[in-house]
Amino acid sequence: MLLKSLYLLTSIFGFITVLLVSNQYKFKKHINVHIIILFTISSVRFLTFGLSEIPILGTIAEFSERVSLTFTWPLTYIYLCKIIYNKPQFQKTDFTVYILPAFLTLIYALEPLLSGVIYSIALFTCMTSVFLLNWYYFYKSSTLIYSNFLKQNRIEKTRNVTNKAIKKLGYFIYITISLLFLRIMVVNLLFRNQFSTTINQYLLWISCIIWIAFYIKMLITPEFIYGYELMNNKIDEINKNQIQNDNFWGTISNQPILIEKDQLIHSK
Repeated sequence: MLLKSLYLLTSIFGFITVLLVSNQYKFKKHINVHIIILFTISSVRFLTFGLSEIPILGTIAEFSERVSLTFTWPLTYIYLCKIIYNKPQFQKTDFTVYILPAFLTLIYALEPLLSGVIYSIALFTCMTSVFLLNWYYFYKSSTLIYSNFLKQNRIEKTRNVTNKAIKKLGYFIYITISLLFLRIMVVNLLFRNQFSTTINQYLLWISCIIWIAFYIKMLITPEFIYGYELMNNKIDEINKNQIQNDNFWGTISNQPILIEKDQLIHSK
């Protein structure tokens, strides 16, 4: 019961984050449709596990686990590409990242219709493809982070607050997904490298804690959700009001004192 509550709590934080960032992705270059899809897949996954006692959702739980495992690294990679190269809008070339994960998802959906040798071949092909797919995009994402953040040859060329925010967010998401991937690899090593969705569900509570920490950090850091542009505008507005208040209180009135009582007070 406690574990299912943890799953549901993770999904709630996820859906709240999805709701907030969905209102911003058209206007902020650090938010795009790929990261929204990633958060949505993760949130649906934990929702189905939290409500797995419901027959329909229990059936969907394993399917959602496979979809999450298949899409997470490709979506992370395309998201990092978008924020680094400042192309937040969805483009036709983005579909190339979705082709293989979508094809594997289709096979997952058709598996109940398969049987015997065909089912075994399909299952082995899918699991091998997912394993290679994850390592491939992990390598691509790591190379992207190293080339554009650690070597400081792109983002750091323009040292403004927005680009520093992009770097910070890119690091944050990359490290979070890497920790989730590390849990999967450790679990599979413990079970003699049997890379399967059933085994990957062990120690899933660790993924819950990682995702909850990630969502809380996103929610309590306004610049992650709304962007540094809004934060800078608010700061400028506060500073402007402060300057006006300082000028008001610092102004010495040259108006003549007309009331006798005021004259006495002023003379003191």
